[in-house]
Amino acid sequence: LLGRRVSGEPLGGLAAGVLLQTSAVALFTLHVGVGELQHLWWLPLGLLAWLNHKETQSFQSAGWLGLSLGLAALSCFYHGFFLGFSVAVLSLFTLPLRGSLPGVLLRYAVAAGLGLALVLPVMRTFSSSYGEDDRPAVGLVAYITQEHGQPVTDPSSARLDPLDLVSPRRGERETASPERMGYGGGRYLGLPALALGLLALWRAPRQATLWVVLALLGALLAMGSYLVVNGEVVELAGGSRVRLPFFFLNRALGYVAEPLNFPVRALAITMTALAVCAALV
Repeated sequence: LLGRRVSGEPLGGLAAGVLLQTSAVALFTLHVGVGELQHLWWLPLGLLAWLNHKETQSFQSAGWLGLSLGLAALSCFYHGFFLGFSVAVLSLFTLPLRGSLPGVLLRYAVAAGLGLALVLPVMRTFSSSYGEDDRPAVGLVAYITQEHGQPVTDPSSARLDPLDLVSPRRGERETASPERMGYGGGRYLGLPALALGLLALWRAPRQATLWVVLALLGALLAMGSYLVVNGEVVELAGGSRVRLPFFFLNRALGYVAEPLNFPVRALAITMTALAVCAALV
């Protein structure tokens, strides 16, 4: 539905559906055995709701978008967060520069507020079930940027190595840890999918640029708190590590709910965006 809506062609819908459903990301959700991750359909469905709202700018479509955001997060917190991240990115890059901006922002606020109203009470209850709240009594900005507070929760094995995007790394299967084998899948995009993204930029640059940017940001999110290359955390002179945006974003999540332990799953954003690019091609 999303591919057909973006491209206006039945074959566009078929291309998007086939590429996403046969991707390593989708197959990983079956292999890992975590039932909630199989609800990958929330991403294209929620993005379809975003497209409807972008075109109609009605409070009704804002309500449907808000319901999609909230229900996706209740169904699977990872997919709900990925959908919220995607909607935020797409909305930011398509805001009108003048004229109806206040009205547009109001409708997006309604959607965001409805989604949060559904999710936050449940997330608070879920968070408190782990025990007493041990967050320091400081503001959000201080909590995110300073050394105290929620520790880094994503291990190196749960971060995307950029080389994994184009290499299935079959030779590592015998030496990989059980954690990597069980929870580290879904990293491979493949050269054909990446080529479709580039081809979409050539065939339909105005439409495709937005989705390619979303794909790139999804991959950046998947790299986790610190840059990992060839399975090793990259260290600069002096022993400092290359800190990535996910480090601060995950601190913020830890302050309001629970942090994400497996950032590599954010490749679901990238693969969904590449599926849209396939539809445009």
